[in-house]
Amino acid sequence: MVAYTPEERLVGGAVNVQLKKNMNNSILAAPRFLGLNQACKEQIALEQRFTTNKFEPQADGKLRLKIKSAGVAAELTAEQIVGFFLSKLRSYYETAGIQTKDVVISIPTYASNVERQALLDATEIAGLKCLRIINESTAICLNYGFFRKADLDEN
Repeated sequence: MVAYTPEERLVGGAVNVQLKKNMNNSILAAPRFLGLNQACKEQIALEQRFTTNKFEPQADGKLRLKIKSAGVAAELTAEQIVGFFLSKLRSYYETAGIQTKDVVISIPTYASNVERQALLDATEIAGLKCLRIINESTAICLNYGFFRKADLDEN
């Protein structure tokens, strides 16, 4: 979740606090729109059920969301919104002392190549270098293997 208020941009849990009073500038489920364009009418109609905002097709075929950020009207693509989220995530890690621009990102198994490319575009917008995009199921297995080694039988 990302929200744009007159004073700042918010990410994650901070969006919940102001969601009811700033519904038009609070963006939920932006990754659902990654890689979609105006030709994907059925998919857009399906995804619109999960968000309060309306991504509208533009002349170039891309979908954009109209918001007000610091009192200025702006049109954002899903890639830009996800890119902002990733840059905020990077700043959290830098605050914790982890300095890197290299990331590995998971994506649902059913994601198309267009959606994967849109995610790569979002990482570029965030100033990150995506080393690899892996399926969520693979990420879950790797996480289990890394952090639950002691639970596994040696054989």
